Amino acid sequence: MISAGIVKRIEFKSNKGTTQARYEMSNEYFCFWYRYIFTHANYENESVFEAIMKYVKNVSVKRVFRKECEYWLEKNYYAYWYTNAEFYFHDERCLRNVKLNGTTFDAVFQNYGDYIFVKYFDTIGEHCTKPDWDEIEEATTKFNRLENNTYILFSIHRFSEYCWKISSKYDNLRLVQMTSFLPTYDNFHILPHRVGDDY
Repeated sequence: MISAGIVKRIEFKSNKGTTQARYEMSNEYFCFWYRYIFTHANYENESVFEAIMKYVKNVSVKRVFRKECEYWLEKNYYAYWYTNAEFYFHDERCLRNVKLNGTTFDAVFQNYGDYIFVKYFDTIGEHCTKPDWDEIEEATTKFNRLENNTYILFSIHRFSEYCWKISSKYDNLRLVQMTSFLPTYDNFHILPHRVGDDY
């Protein structure tokens, strides 16, 4: 919530000289919502709550998850460095929301015949399964050899056992779960990392 700009941490010295902290909401919209609307809502009407939760699940969670995915891509360049391509979202070689042979990718990066395909599975309860991977593989290998492609798949929920088995077989497939967002990214740059390894 801090990285999303909703909450801020305020540190202060106590009477004993120790540093303490408190958290306050920094987003004015959320401050207003929680102070006035949320506290005066009619909770007997379940449809209001359901509408709010639908928005949170389908919009807010996806936005935050996608931002974290992009942050991971920026900080974990070693996950695809063997392609000899530096991955930049703001490069003209990087296309967003690409539909390829009926399959949509969130980003496709082209570098001298090598391709990096990025796909987010960002719906709560959704996870990448064998049919999903088969669809991705079929769509991308119609115009480029599998070994010239790099796949980086993100999942808000989890990956199937089949996908984990495939990732151990293919060096060019990287599965990223939400737990991968937790480590301090800068510490990871110290050691080289083979695609397919997970922390």
